[in-house]
Amino acid sequence: RLRQICCHPSLFIENYNGGSGKMCLLLELIHELKEGGHRLLLFSQFTQALKLIEKNIEDENISYFYLDGNTKAEDRNKMVNAFNQGFRDVFLISLKAGGTGLNLTGADTVIHFDP
Repeated sequence: RLRQICCHPSLFIENYNGGSGKMCLLLELIHELKEGGHRLLLFSQFTQALKLIEKNIEDENISYFYLDGNTKAEDRNKMVNAFNQGFRDVFLISLKAGGTGLNLTGADTVIHFDP
């Protein structure tokens, strides 16, 4: 649970409406990387954290791919191929679902969001 609260307080505190310094820095880093022409993979073991990140990057109008354990194998392959071909610069990935077996050569930066 401590690792979850370090990702974002709302993962631990029900009805939390405040912000997160870690999330603010993550969004700033994503913008800097994209402006610098970088492409990134962002991993978390917590799908709830990935969903929060997803909401925040949508609010920032950042296009991305999202992969977790609910993603169908056919969709996984399509997203991996599209990412490697440069269609989007950000890929949010659950560690359990995407920790092995993915050939993601299109990225030059990896962020592991969990502590």
